[in-house]
Amino acid sequence: MHSGRSALAHAHTSYMREDEGWLMDLYVLRHGKAGTPLDDPAEDAGRPLSQDGREQVKVVAGWIADRTFDLDVIATSPLRRAHETADMVARATGRTDRLSVRDELLPGREVREGARWLHEIGGDRRVMIVGHEPGLSALIGNLIGDGGASVVLRKGGIAKIRNIGPDLPLRGELHWLLTPGQIADMR
Repeated sequence: MHSGRSALAHAHTSYMREDEGWLMDLYVLRHGKAGTPLDDPAEDAGRPLSQDGREQVKVVAGWIADRTFDLDVIATSPLRRAHETADMVARATGRTDRLSVRDELLPGREVREGARWLHEIGGDRRVMIVGHEPGLSALIGNLIGDGGASVVLRKGGIAKIRNIGPDLPLRGELHWLLTPGQIADMR
């Protein structure tokens, strides 16, 4: 920060790096409904969306496309149900070239791994991540508070965290959190 800057100017731009214009909007999408979980993790990784889940995600993806979020990145867990969800969003938004598979979004990964990856891709971006519970809710809780914030992200639900700044630990503001039912009512 320049020494001549006022405290008010610093407070107003505290989430921005002068060298990068760093602010991120993050869309957190939980995969749609899938079949019954399997005991064997290797088999469960291939569990697809159910028919209800595909219909659910179709509505959510259409809603996202209608709002033209202009996503820079659509990152997904490699598990089939999440990848199918992300692919449906990418196709609906015409952003198939923005799809990225990230191991950081696998179930059971530390929240810090996801936050570190978000920090590495940089700011001034609109990023969507598609993954699993309880990791997504834990990530949201860490981004909007000191880890004590509690949210519930339903299957096919989406949250927007805005104004994520550059400093670690990453922090942002919960702008909205919607269930698939709420999204269907808005279409």
